[in-house]
Amino acid sequence: MPTELFFLNSKERRKFYSTLETSYGLSDFSIFDDYDVLSRRKDEVDRIFLLKLSVSEIPLDNVRIDSLGLFFCEISENEVKLSIEGSNFIGLKCSKNVLDLDLDVAKRYMSGEDISVDFKDSQVIVKSGTDFLGSSFVKNNVLINNVPKERRLGAII
Repeated sequence: MPTELFFLNSKERRKFYSTLETSYGLSDFSIFDDYDVLSRRKDEVDRIFLLKLSVSEIPLDNVRIDSLGLFFCEISENEVKLSIEGSNFIGLKCSKNVLDLDLDVAKRYMSGEDISVDFKDSQVIVKSGTDFLGSSFVKNNVLINNVPKERRLGAII
C-alpha cells in the first residue's frame, strides 16, 4: 500500500532547511516562500516535493495521489540526494559541496560515466558552468554517476 503525501509543518520544514544548510550551505530559504513542501516516506527515505501555494488550495481529500508537484529530493539519514530539478532550484544559492565540471567531462557524466575528481568525500551538487546536473556522491576521488538511465545523454540523443 503506498504511503501518503503530507505537508511539512513548520517544525519539519525547519529540519528540512537545516539539512539543506548542512549539506550544501544553503542559507537563503526565501526561495521556498511560494511553495508548500510535501513528503512521502517509504523504506526509511523521505521523497520531498514542492508545490506552488496556489495549487495546494485545491481540495484533494477524495483523490488518491502518489506524487504531486516538483520532485525535489530524497532524504535518508540526513543525506540529501537532489533531483536534477532540485539542484536547479537551489544551486545558485548553495555555498558548499558544489562540484563544477568542464563541458567535456559533464557530457561524459551525463552519459553515465563515473568521473575521477579531486574533491573530498561528500554528497555534491554537480554543475557545468551555469547548468546544474543534479547531485551525486564523491567517494575516493570518484564522482559516482547518479543520472537516471532515462535521463542520460545517450537516451536523449
